Amino acid sequence: GKDTLIEEGSTAALHGIVAGNKLRYFWTPPNYLDNPGILNPTASPTENITYTLNVISEDGCKKTATDQVVISVLKKVKVPNAFTPNSDMVNDFWEIPDLNTYPDAQISVFNRYGQSVFKSHGYTQHWDGNFEGKPLPVGVYYYIIDLKVKNRVIKGTVTIIR
Repeated sequence: GKDTLIEEGSTAALHGIVAGNKLRYFWTPPNYLDNPGILNPTASPTENITYTLNVISEDGCKKTATDQVVISVLKKVKVPNAFTPNSDMVNDFWEIPDLNTYPDAQISVFNRYGQSVFKSHGYTQHWDGNFEGKPLPVGVYYYIIDLKVKNRVIKGTVTIIR
């Protein structure tokens, strides 16, 4: 089957296809499958996982064949609404848990005048509350996070507290 992308909490149907006589088949690992002994089980994984369809022919000489399908799980993104970039080593960065599961995400942060103060393609760096190397003032900033998956865009505000 083809590789599949699902959101956390969703399910995906595996679509195994076999041809031949006297075949036995099963999926491994059986984790998160409703029935690993059928061709089209439903998977509900909580993490990325690779399933292997194992097929054994008992017609004549025993032969085994396998094929794999990868299910990638996109985590639910929970965006923190404040951080304290004051160099005390506690909440010094605007860290967005699980955003790294969206490798093409684009993050943009704007000040109250609409000026872009932070941009990132992919989540390769956490915002430190600086713009052009200088600390931004305490205040509320507007963000847009385009996950680049299923037209999902997250918008909101983040507050810098010092």
